[in-house]
Amino acid sequence: LPYAVAATLVLDYFQRFPAMTSATVMVQREVADRMMAHPGTKAYGAYTVKLGFFARPAGRFPVGPANFFPQPRVESAVIRLDRVAALGDACASDPRAGARTDDAPDSLAASAADLSAACLMADAAFASRRKTLANSCKQFFSGRGAAGARMAERLPELFAAAGIDPKRRGETLERAEFMRLACAWRSMSDAARGCKDELSIESEEGPAV
Repeated sequence: LPYAVAATLVLDYFQRFPAMTSATVMVQREVADRMMAHPGTKAYGAYTVKLGFFARPAGRFPVGPANFFPQPRVESAVIRLDRVAALGDACASDPRAGARTDDAPDSLAASAADLSAACLMADAAFASRRKTLANSCKQFFSGRGAAGARMAERLPELFAAAGIDPKRRGETLERAEFMRLACAWRSMSDAARGCKDELSIESEEGPAV
């Protein structure tokens, strides 16, 4: 894949084409690191969280510059990603309970609305990586018009409903915790309606070659 847009393309394809069950791609090493990152690591970010709602890494091997002519100045990796099931409604019950599917125990049960809200919450949590969840999300939503400003005002209520400590940083949250935030958001029906235009999955671009 073109390295400058590889991360964007992979997430976009898994989002847009449900029939795509697996993808094996060669990307820049740093992009592969982000795809496979775990909470608490430097490579873990909004992109990792969002991709994880759709696919999981199933294998990886390095590809050095010597395998190309002319040799690039970056390291590469081939990575396989397998789609995970995302069925049902994770927000049908208490938002603090992470729902899971019976046929895919490693995946969260989630509707399209759940996923959209969870992905937007990931963007908000990592908008200012060094800040707490409360400050990063406030900055993110405050800059998104009147609907975002209303959401920013209700963030304390959102964190309380989801059972998430707002003093934590985004990099410490598991995917299930982002889904809990999404479920709490959906339960705040008037805020969800006011911000419905903001509920979109915005992919990040991978680093350029």
